[in-house]
Amino acid sequence: MAWRLEIHHIDVVSSGDSTLIVAREVPPLAGAAPVIRSVLIDGGRRNRFPIVHAYVGAVLGPGVGLSALICTHYDVDHMGGLTPLLLMPGRYNNTVVYDQGWAGAAGVDVTYLRYIRAINGLNDNGPVPILAGILARNRMTATVQADGVPPLAVPGGLGPPAVPGGGLGAIVDAPDWLLNGMGAPAEILWTGPGAGGVIPPGAPTMRFIAANKYVRTVGGGVGGPFAGGIGADPRNEKSLAVEVTFGNFRYYTGGDVETAQENQIQLLLNNANNAAGRVLAMKASHHGANTATSRAFVNQVRPEVAVLSVGTANQYLHPVQETVNVLDGYPPLLVPHPAPPTLPPDLPVANYLTGYQNPAVMPPQTLGGDMSMTAGDPTVFPEIPGHIEVEVTALQSATPVEGEVYRAVEAAVLATLTAAALAGALGAGAAGPVAVTVAEEALVHGPGPAADAVINQVGGPVVAGTAALAAANGPIPGGNPAVTMANLVATAALNNGAAAAHAAAAGAAAGAYYGGGTAAAVQIAVYAGLRRAGLSQAAATPIALGATAALPAPTPTFFGVRFYDLITGAWVTHTHQ
Repeated sequence: MAWRLEIHHIDVVSSGDSTLIVAREVPPLAGAAPVIRSVLIDGGRRNRFPIVHAYVGAVLGPGVGLSALICTHYDVDHMGGLTPLLLMPGRYNNTVVYDQGWAGAAGVDVTYLRYIRAINGLNDNGPVPILAGILARNRMTATVQADGVPPLAVPGGLGPPAVPGGGLGAIVDAPDWLLNGMGAPAEILWTGPGAGGVIPPGAPTMRFIAANKYVRTVGGGVGGPFAGGIGADPRNEKSLAVEVTFGNFRYYTGGDVETAQENQIQLLLNNANNAAGRVLAMKASHHGANTATSRAFVNQVRPEVAVLSVGTANQYLHPVQETVNVLDGYPPLLVPHPAPPTLPPDLPVANYLTGYQNPAVMPPQTLGGDMSMTAGDPTVFPEIPGHIEVEVTALQSATPVEGEVYRAVEAAVLATLTAAALAGALGAGAAGPVAVTVAEEALVHGPGPAADAVINQVGGPVVAGTAALAAANGPIPGGNPAVTMANLVATAALNNGAAAAHAAAAGAAAGAYYGGGTAAAVQIAVYAGLRRAGLSQAAATPIALGATAALPAPTPTFFGVRFYDLITGAWVTHTHQ
């Protein structure tokens, strides 16, 4: 039995958020219907629910029910569309419902009350006749006190599933119940009707990692409450956050959670703060506002891709410039970052936006940055929506998360530092940890700091490391970038007092990075660094050819991202490695 993971970011138009997670058996067992488990996270605004309903139906197919529904928090652009969905017969009859639980008096407003009444099949006028007797829902968080205190009142006439059978007196569970409470779900995709808590071998899984300002800890406990982010909006800070895992692949999404919570979430997701702990894909919280997706969070989580649910012509002009700068690899400044050709000082992240912010001009304009790709086409009628799907196959889920550039830089440094004929050469035992450190630096900060780290790690003169950094961070040279950058960096380091092996390794690290991390880039960068450091062609050639021996065999890509690209005028799939 093999599985495929699909993460559908639904374009709900204007501001709003809705994501559909699907674990699909491929191919199904002979003669059996395919096993499909699905979770809808938020539903956009109330008037956008037809978009969400149509999309869910198209993805799941006729007769397939939605396994679970998560309302991350009670803002109308996340919760509003869930209410009419819950009042539709068929697909949502047996859906398991998760949310924050019962807010304090200030949070129990009309929009919230409509939502919990809909869980029971009630609209503003009372019971919906078509739903009578067919609902088998379970609101898992019906007994949770989201603010740590019981609500002052609950609507009369409501029983399970929205309100516990014991009424107000049964709302007793703590705000962090979803993370560690008695009876709380250990896993989301495989809880509820049709699954029974049994996770098939190799299938994707999903868990809550934050709720009501509390965050899971690495040791299995729960920390919090954490508060006081940039925006400090209590409704946003209480957002539910989840982690999806499929083999080596992991995905993170957290509603409108803020920096105060993400500061703790990053410790959970990548506690060792290294390449092996990467979370390959994430949704930028709060639609790309400056209340989350900090520079520190991105550097620690090290995503390959981020998705921003911004919607066409959203009224808040998301994403903001600070978040754009962070995803482009720069500090979170209010003004645009410097233009290329120089590289950014930190990890740039490819990011996808669900819509153009100014569709009224030709061509439509986006607020995205250098690393952004904007989905959809608002120039035609009916407009093509900006839905974005991340798809991971079983084979891709087995791909090591460090990535090609990391492995290439590590191999290049190891080969050049151990070149016995060069002054300053190290043995393999000593060179290995240096190569790992330099590869980590390359992944997070780029080729300049990686080149500098080579010399710092082996005790070279500071001025040589500074020169190597400056050379690698300069304008991207013409010609073969792996060769020319290796020559430039090695020369700068040598001219400023670096030992030959150290200069060669710094050059090879920068060259392998600029060459895109391919095996060919490693070989020519190592060769160029060794030659610049004084080795003959005859001596450098076998070392360069052997540099890739430690590289694993070519691996599949991490995943694919499918969206409608206005530039090419077609649905395209970008693969990431």
